[in-house]
Parts: sequence; C-alpha cells; structure tokens
Amino acid sequence: MKQPFLIATLLLFATISSKGQFSDSLQIRIGTNITAATQDYQPLWLGAKRYGTITDQKVDASTYFRLSNAHELGDDYKISYGISLYNNNHFRNVQLEQAFVKAAWRKLEFRAGRYEEIIGEMDKELSSGSLGVSGNALPIPKLSIAISDYIDVPFTKGFLQFKGQFSHGWMGRDQYIRSAYLHEKNFYMRLGKQRLKVWGGVQHYAVWGQQARFAENQIIL
Repeated sequence: MKQPFLIATLLLFATISSKGQFSDSLQIRIGTNITAATQDYQPLWLGAKRYGTITDQKVDASTYFRLSNAHELGDDYKISYGISLYNNNHFRNVQLEQAFVKAAWRKLEFRAGRYEEIIGEMDKELSSGSLGVSGNALPIPKLSIAISDYIDVPFTKGFLQFKGQFSHGWMGRDQYIRSAYLHEKNFYMRLGKQRLKVWGGVQHYAVWGQQARFAENQIIL
C-alpha cells in the first residue's frame, strides 16, 4: 500500500536575497524560494506558517518583493507600513500577501490592511500557529485596535497585567460563504512579578453575514 507521505523530499531553498536599508528602518527584500518533491505535492510543513506563499505543486518557485518601514515620532509614537508581493504557481499567480499601515501610541496600536499575524501565547517558532486564524493562508484584510503587549492594571503595582485586541475583517469571495466578515477579539491577563508569572486568556472568532454557496446555487443568509 502506498504511503500518503513522501518517501523523499528535496527542498531547494534558493533565496536570492537583496537587502537594503535607508534612513533608519526601511527594509527591501527580493528573493526566490524553490521547492521540489518526489511526489506530486509538497509535505505539510514546507508550506505551514508561510501565509499561502508556497503552493502545493511538485516543483515551483515563489518569487517575492517585500518592503517595510517604520518611523519613530518621539518617544511614544510610531508609524509603520509595508507591502509584500509574491509570484508562484509556475509564474501564473501574483499575490498581494501584505499591504498594511500601523500607528502606535505606546502599546496601543491601530492596524489596517493585510498583514502577517499569529495571535496567542504560543511559541511562534515551534508551534503550528494560532488555534483561531492559521498562518497557512493569505492574511485576511482587517481593521484592528490592540494593546500589543502587557500593561499594568492600575493600583496593582505591576502584579496584574493585561493585553488584547478587537478586529473586523473581510473574508473575500473565494470562500464557502462569499464576502463574509470576520469578527475577532481576544483578551489575556497575567499575574505575578519577577520570574514566576501565571497567565490566561480567551479568544473569540465568528464568521458572519453575506451569502452561502452550495454547488451552483446560492442561499442568502
């Protein structure tokens, strides 16, 4: 019986990378990731947490252009923005993987656009990602307000801290429910000081509105 896994996989991670830095934080990257496998598909973990930029083709090239920049406006204010373009699927697909603007005042941040994000308190390097929104597909365009890192609850002298975010996203037409919206919020609290800290939180996600698609028929929700 033929196993569903690859007997052997050859990954050519040929990254032709050109980086440039101008002023304080402008970064430009241009490169190509080449993937090749012995079967007609790529193994899961070669495309995992790559935000849909690696296709499932036996042999493919994912060429990219990435630009990002950030401006410090005094000690408390920061504006950042970026764009990422990818070409893959044997040069047939052009994807706008990121296009965003973020404005922050201390740890309070407003975000708009399509941007890479892993939500939650997992290890971002070792984990398979967020339980709510995967890092395996293109980011969802969103508007978001967030407390990006823990801040002290007043009158607790830093023993009790919290962070969280609230977002509204657009799922797009290439979905089971066409042009639906994403409602997203999470809230975390942390107890303790020094080395010993205990944390916990909740996440809530909902896809709502617009049209459901069944075969060639549509049902209005």
